[in-house]
Amino acid sequence: HPGDIVTLHLELTGQGWLGQAALPCLSNALPFKVYPAKETVREPLRVATDQVLIPAGTNATEIAALRFVFFNPGTARYEEASAGPFPLAFTSEASPKAAVRRARSSPPD
Repeated sequence: HPGDIVTLHLELTGQGWLGQAALPCLSNALPFKVYPAKETVREPLRVATDQVLIPAGTNATEIAALRFVFFNPGTARYEEASAGPFPLAFTSEASPKAAVRRARSSPPD
């Protein structure tokens, strides 16, 4: 329903040093009320964030794709990994239990 909380969870894993890696986050994503992303995990090979979005109306049909640019020492090139877009669907009835949907994205080969 419009006004319900949607949590966007992003997780980056890889081989090598993730050190100061910052995951992308949405800033001004109309028609959503957007809260700052919070880092939930910081480990040598894994970084994760959660970001809360609240749809302002039923015209909030998807969360835009996010892109992460990184240097791949194996190819000696900068590359890009992306996740999304994430479609949203609204219902007019209250659901009996909360639904959790997870989307995973892998970097291109």
